[in-house]
Amino acid sequence: MATQVQEIKNMAIKLKSLRYPLSEEFQTIAILTTLPSKWNTICDIILNKTGKISLQATIDALLEHETVLKHDQENALVSSQSYFSQIPTQRVLKDRCAQIARDLVILWTNVGPRVEEWKERD
Repeated sequence: MATQVQEIKNMAIKLKSLRYPLSEEFQTIAILTTLPSKWNTICDIILNKTGKISLQATIDALLEHETVLKHDQENALVSSQSYFSQIPTQRVLKDRCAQIARDLVILWTNVGPRVEEWKERD
């Protein structure tokens, strides 16, 4: 983002040296129109503000938005990594199933004979 802004500023300086100065408002619009479509929402917010468009305020808003996007992206990456690190491996699942099977055998061995007694009582 900062490089795009700097390119537009450099073009404005070159044009000024050729006696074709660009107003800050035009520079602001040039910056906003060069942004990718995923930035349309922030562009709309900036353009729909009341009053004159400020170049520096626009640059500040875009850089802040870029920081927020990077932060959100990093958080999503960390969240997905922690999620996948919590998924048990196939070996762990097999071990758990084997333990459950052993527990069921022990349970049935101890309780199974009594089930018939309980059925007879009812």
